[in-house]
Parts: sequence; C-alpha cells; structure tokens
Amino acid sequence: MAGTLQLLQTLNARVCHDLAGSIGIIDNCLDLLDTKDKSISQKAKSLVNTESGNLVKKIKIFRSVYGRSDGEKEMSAVYLTKLMKDFFDGNGIKPKLYFEDGVIFLDAHIAKASICLTILASENIHSNGTIDLFFSKDNVIKIIANDRNLNLRKDNLDVLKRSGKIPITVNNCREHYVNILCDKSAYDLIFDEKEDSFRFSLVRR
Repeated sequence: MAGTLQLLQTLNARVCHDLAGSIGIIDNCLDLLDTKDKSISQKAKSLVNTESGNLVKKIKIFRSVYGRSDGEKEMSAVYLTKLMKDFFDGNGIKPKLYFEDGVIFLDAHIAKASICLTILASENIHSNGTIDLFFSKDNVIKIIANDRNLNLRKDNLDVLKRSGKIPITVNNCREHYVNILCDKSAYDLIFDEKEDSFRFSLVRR
C-alpha cells in the first residue's frame, strides 16, 4: 500500500511538472498582451494560443493514461489512434499505428502502457526519428523507435527491465507505472536495443 501511495504521489508531481511549462508560458504572456508594443503583444498572443493548445493536449492524454473511468476494461483502437494523433500534432515526431485485422479493442491497462512507452520513446529520440506501433491479434504490441543518435537513460531502462529494486522518483515514476499496468494485465515487457533503434514489446504471458 505504501508503495502504491508513493507512486500516486510521485506521478501527481510528474504531471504537475509536465503541465507547469505550458502554464508558466501562458501566465507570462498574459502580462504582455496589453503592452503598447504591438509586435510584442502579437508574439505574446501567438504564444498563448500555442501553449493553450499544448496544455489541452497534455491534460487530455494524462487523463486517459493516468485516470480511470467506472467499468473501464478496454480502449478502442480508434480512440487510441485519435488520442495519439492529437497529442503529437505539431510535433516533429508523429508515431504511426498499425492494427492487424480484427484488432478493434485493447486491454485498457495495456493501451495506457503503450501510450506511456510511446511518450517515453519520443523523449529519447530527435525530431527526425520515427516511432511505429504494431498491434497484433496474438496479444503482442511492438513499439519501435528509430534514430541515428539515440539518447536512452540507463537508470530509466533499468526500471523497465526490473534490474533490482529501484526507488520511485519523479524521473522514473512513469516506468514504474508501466510495470504495474503490465502486471495487472499479465503482460511481459521486453526491451531490445540496436545501434540506431530500440523496441518495446508487450507480450501476453
């Protein structure tokens, strides 16, 4: 119970941290909207519009990934695709999702884990990198990130690999959360790394 409470508290801190950037920019720009310098006012207005949109996208995906609805057991492939498309809209990295014929709904926990892993992958590659997600009928999900210059944090990967008992921190709480989601749905997370790519595989036990 103590570990679950700690994870919840740390995830909340992480969410607040991720939202703080957009909120801070909006707050600073609001003070500049009424300035007499029109060029500054126009730039401030443009930034407010951009960051407001980013804030809405973040809140929407965080609610879907970290929240829970009554009776939630599945997430539709259509909803997952739209959620990812909206979140990464305007981002240099646009994940592509491929669903094998017959895959209409996904286990809710594993859908959330897939979103988390995709966001984590996007933070570890450059804007010219690519991310592809493959959903198969045999309960296997593959998330493949390609980039010539990968930037993977070993301590975060160690959590996903379950390399010993690693304390929960703001920097690795999402990885701990993914592990719990996998355990809840009886999935194993397999990580493979090559020189210019890495792959997360979620496989039903």
